[in-house]
Amino acid sequence: MYEIYKGKALDKWEKKIYRLGLPKDDYDRVLRHYIGCMIWGNHFMPIKKLISFIIFPVIYCMTTKRKNIVHLDTIDAVLTCPDKAYMVSDEELPAEIRNSYKKIIRVYYNKNSIINSIISYTLDNEGRKISRTCFKKFPFVPFMNVAVLLHLCRIYMLIMQYRPKAIITTQTEQDFTASIITRYCEDKGIKYICIQHGEYCYNPSMAFFRFSEYYAWNRETIDILELTNTNINYAHIYTPERLKQKYKKKEQPDFYITYYLSNETETEVLEIRKILLKFVESGFPCSIRKHPRALSKEFIFDTFSETGINIEDCNLVSIGDSISNTKYIVAYRSTVLSEGIANSMSVVIDDIVGDVEFLARVHDINLKRTSLRLSMLMDKCI
Repeated sequence: MYEIYKGKALDKWEKKIYRLGLPKDDYDRVLRHYIGCMIWGNHFMPIKKLISFIIFPVIYCMTTKRKNIVHLDTIDAVLTCPDKAYMVSDEELPAEIRNSYKKIIRVYYNKNSIINSIISYTLDNEGRKISRTCFKKFPFVPFMNVAVLLHLCRIYMLIMQYRPKAIITTQTEQDFTASIITRYCEDKGIKYICIQHGEYCYNPSMAFFRFSEYYAWNRETIDILELTNTNINYAHIYTPERLKQKYKKKEQPDFYITYYLSNETETEVLEIRKILLKFVESGFPCSIRKHPRALSKEFIFDTFSETGINIEDCNLVSIGDSISNTKYIVAYRSTVLSEGIANSMSVVIDDIVGDVEFLARVHDINLKRTSLRLSMLMDKCI
């Protein structure tokens, strides 16, 4: 499970990073972070690199044209993330952020909005200088250089529109441009802050990043990130609201097992289906819950309909109601496991479809928090 996490890829990355050595500045951090993101593979990367090599000078020239940017408002902070599914509510923001920045506006972005920032807006001299320096240091990494330029334009647009004291992000640890964006913001007296979104493990895609401030859920997360040479000297620990919620399990829950999917492949989901069917056939009712951003709803419905396995709609059933209505919370890697543990519920790690030995290698936090495994339930019930 988690096909992006492969032992051989980790070995390859660790050897490459060892040869490169530790970063000397934020430009070096971006390169090493980029290598970590690419180590898992990227579809059509040779084509992307060729296109990037061609379009970089074109995009750069476009940013030199002065364009009018409408100043919309003056606020304390901009909270930005890829889409609404990642957004942090007011209640979920760390107390330090709520107290420091009273007026916060939310801005969503995606690939189209980043491209539109090039077409519609511009970049200042400082941003173009950073882009040029990055290109001069690493001229043969065109895809990285284009990404840096695009993100600089996006951030410049936010700064000009809102004049914020801080730009706050979430789910941005895997953005390899983060360190350069942090430098750009700090040169303007603006903080670039990141808030942890979910449980993390030892992951090259999060290696070497730097933010002005980082809000982590626990000390274990900081320890794991330090293993990948992130610069988190300004890390804060806070408990997110989702782990403060108190849920009480029903005396007679409707389901024996609820399996919480994350980013499994279709093949892995079919294997999970076979396992849950065995429980159902043995008289133990099961439910499956799709992750909001993983796989298609249609695929899950087609796979589990007419099997006797309940398909739980994450848009209709809250996570609290869900974990309160099952005897065992089962997943391979999911924040739901942490929520169950926080409420002293029976949490089970899938060691049948999932590779538990690999979880140990990447320092999965919940592996030490629960001793229950899906194979144990299989032996007990089937």
